[in-house]
Amino acid sequence: MKRDNATYGVDLVLGGGGARGFAHVGVLEVLWDGGVPVRSIIGASAGALAGGAFAAGLTPDRMRAKVIEYAGSHLARDAKLRSLVTSSENGSASSLVDKVGRLFVQSWLLRSFLMGPSVMGGQFFQESVDFFLPDARIEDLPLPFACVATDVHSGEPVVFDRGPLRKAVLASSAVPGIAPLVNVGGRWLMDGGVACLIPTACARRRGHEKIVAVNVDRDVFSDGIPDQALETYLRAGEIQSYHLARRMLRDADLVIEPDVGEVHWADFMAGELLMERGRAATRPALEQVRALLRPESPWRRVKKALGFAS
Repeated sequence: MKRDNATYGVDLVLGGGGARGFAHVGVLEVLWDGGVPVRSIIGASAGALAGGAFAAGLTPDRMRAKVIEYAGSHLARDAKLRSLVTSSENGSASSLVDKVGRLFVQSWLLRSFLMGPSVMGGQFFQESVDFFLPDARIEDLPLPFACVATDVHSGEPVVFDRGPLRKAVLASSAVPGIAPLVNVGGRWLMDGGVACLIPTACARRRGHEKIVAVNVDRDVFSDGIPDQALETYLRAGEIQSYHLARRMLRDADLVIEPDVGEVHWADFMAGELLMERGRAATRPALEQVRALLRPESPWRRVKKALGFAS
């Protein structure tokens, strides 16, 4: 099926966030049920997976069913994946056995980070991508779609708007250290969220005008104090990423932010909760989304051209 080349609708920018990307499905459900046309989608990491499925023709209802099926599958229950969730849990009120167990898991994870190319290996990510996406080429999708990966050598974002859909999304969602690097056309690539967690700037450069960005990253606030050097280092990275993401969101005409901050990025068993959070965040924003599609007055267009209106 060829793309429709729609000229009317919102341009969706779907950000990364691991399992929290399931909230994108809830967002799409509300937009779909509300009759909001989508003109194009560009995504990074988890946003590439959700956006790619929708652009390939899956309805939000079908996507929801796929998420529920995935959440109960062997992929979401993978022991290595669950250990990532367990290792980050707050153990202040846990038993001694729980604390010893977490220490063991953290030691195993540290060895995996130091000794191998990735914690999870490539099979998990490939199976996950294949589960959600058809074997298709991006340029043949019904809806214009692009996704972003990060070039390991240059550090620059790499935008895929043609070529094999699964390969592009696999590169876009290759979580650093957790997934192996992906080679595409001789370039080694990692998760698009590294260079461009919410690719609004990429959307603007592609001429998209009515941008609705969906941010599923966690909030920066934490009531804990890091007590290990590695925790402090990782916390600094979280803060840095948060502020970079806030800058990227300034390029959007409207931002939708589901309340998903307490869900670990690797908790793919929380699919139903995450989709509901996406729906809850989008319902009150629906009229604002519709307002973006109303024709602008000539005077407002002049003000925007002169830089006096956003």
